[in-house]
Parts: sequence; C-alpha cells; structure tokens
Amino acid sequence: MHEIPENLKSLLLMNVLWAVSVTSFVGLISTAVQTAATGRISGRLLVMFAITVALFHITHLSSMVTASQDTERLIHKLRIRLFDLVRRTDLVTIDRIGHASLQGVLTQNTQVLAQVLPMLMFGFQQVVTLLFLAIYLAWLSPWPVSSPSAWPVWW
Repeated sequence: MHEIPENLKSLLLMNVLWAVSVTSFVGLISTAVQTAATGRISGRLLVMFAITVALFHITHLSSMVTASQDTERLIHKLRIRLFDLVRRTDLVTIDRIGHASLQGVLTQNTQVLAQVLPMLMFGFQQVVTLLFLAIYLAWLSPWPVSSPSAWPVWW
C-alpha cells in the first residue's frame, strides 16, 4: 500500500515516549527498592513516579487514538478506491464475478485491515519498549571490553 499514516512522526514520538516511561518505571522501582532498604522514603522518587505515570498514560492514550484515527482514515481511502474501481468496471464483468462475492471481497479485506493494523501498532510499541529496556539493562551491567577472556562463556 502506498498510503502512509499522516501522523507517522507524532506516532513514533509517542511510542518512544511511552517506551521511555516504561523504562523509567523499571528504573524508579529499582531505585525505590534500594532506597527502602536503607529505611528512607524519598519524596523526589514519589514526584518522579507521578510524572512517569502521567507520561505513560498520556503517551499510551495518544498513540492509541492516533493509530485508530490513521487506521480508519486508511480504510476509508481503501474503500473509496475499491468502490471507484467497481464503479468504473463494466456490468458484464460485475455479473461474471457476482454481486455477493464482490461485496464479500470489498467488506472482508477492510475488516481484516481494521483488525490487523492496531495489532501491528501494539507490536511496534512493544518492540520499541523492549529496545529501551535492553539499553537500560546494558547500562546497568556493561560488558568489560578489556579482553575476550572476560566475556561470557556462551559468547
């Protein structure tokens, strides 16, 4: 398909910010556990947690709404294009194909798109989140670069 969502940049930005908020949750929980082990309660961590929750909620909601709108817009364009092709087709071809099968093809394809595109959006969101979490974990425990003998055995 040659239709690209109109809000692709904002959708990517929202997915990145969502992944940042999820990664921040993990970091804040780790820091809170370490702070709680000393018997202290940090007000700064509480404020950061509230900001992270707000960022998570806003970016998740925004990306889902944008993805839904883009999906509906894409399906609408596809339906218009398909109906335009049918409109320009001669009556003999339509009779040969059959009204029922033509209507089935026109509705089934768009229904499949309506189901698959949100799943793809959610999958992309999860991949971005896994990437950010992997970067966070690599930051927590970097590999020594000094000598290959210090690398893990499986490497």
